[in-house]
Amino acid sequence: MVSKGVRCADVGEIKIIEAIRKIFGSSLDTLLPFNDDISAVLLSKYEPSDISHKDLALAINMDMMVAKTHVPKQMTPYQIGRKIIVMNVSDLVAKGAFPKYFLYSIGLPKDYPLDSVVAIAEGMRDASNEYNTEVIGGDTNECDELVISGIVLGFAHKDKLVPRSGAKIGDIVAVTGPFGYTGAGFKILLENVEAPANMKEIFIDSVLNPKSPYRVGLALASAGVLSASIDSSDGLASSLCKLGEQSQVAFEITKIPTTEIVIEFAQRSGLDLFDLVFHGGEEFELVVTIPEEKWKNANEVVAKEGGTLIPIGKVFPGETSFCVYEDQTREITPVEHYFV
Repeated sequence: MVSKGVRCADVGEIKIIEAIRKIFGSSLDTLLPFNDDISAVLLSKYEPSDISHKDLALAINMDMMVAKTHVPKQMTPYQIGRKIIVMNVSDLVAKGAFPKYFLYSIGLPKDYPLDSVVAIAEGMRDASNEYNTEVIGGDTNECDELVISGIVLGFAHKDKLVPRSGAKIGDIVAVTGPFGYTGAGFKILLENVEAPANMKEIFIDSVLNPKSPYRVGLALASAGVLSASIDSSDGLASSLCKLGEQSQVAFEITKIPTTEIVIEFAQRSGLDLFDLVFHGGEEFELVVTIPEEKWKNANEVVAKEGGTLIPIGKVFPGETSFCVYEDQTREITPVEHYFV
């Protein structure tokens, strides 16, 4: 138990690392202790039975959070720790790779509370358990503001990795969940837009406690029904633009993937529903393309996992993507996201 009021500068790096290590405990799977110079695991122990050694691909992703630009002030240290795992896992899931191991780097201000460091570690531990990933090591250092970087290692069959570049003309465009919740949440958190209590709770929770469609994403990739895939952490519009650019196609979106509560919030607040849904960001849903002949199979796979798959449009030739709804045609363009 860490005493309240103790700062990182009061104890130094060795005790900070020890406090973090106690959260993760000892692993029987690593070949060296948590506080050794490196982390080492025996790969053969985790080689999937249905993938031969020659077909096994190591998948790697790194993501970073900087307090000033990525962390709303209302986000707790525990939620910060949880989110860094979700951010990293989400990209692997979008590619059809099973996340297995996670390593972190944390930059800490001198006056950062030690109990907050412990809470970050607890968030990482709980999220890694949720997504079948093990935290096997990390590093800490002094920094002017809180910075957390993570790297996740996972495995996949080399022929079942899903690229951004595989969308084909005629494919169905789909998403694994509704959009607009985080867009509304950011409006409430960052711009003080008013909303009824029930709406506030739902929208703010979507920002502070993001989730990845872990099981659905891996099942779709394993079934071989996806032609292209990307996670939507940069927003639906940006994700569609990246898929279109790398696949050299365009999209005609004919359904806005949202719900009645988001529509009501937009109407109450006088906000643009299109902007909330397409430019919100941080949803971590998957944006995928599926050949028409595989659509039925894809739906069956998702239903088996208890998830959702929402068709929102089609792949067309061209360079510019559009959304057509309520007699309007809107061009889909990316938006950069920073919290300032």
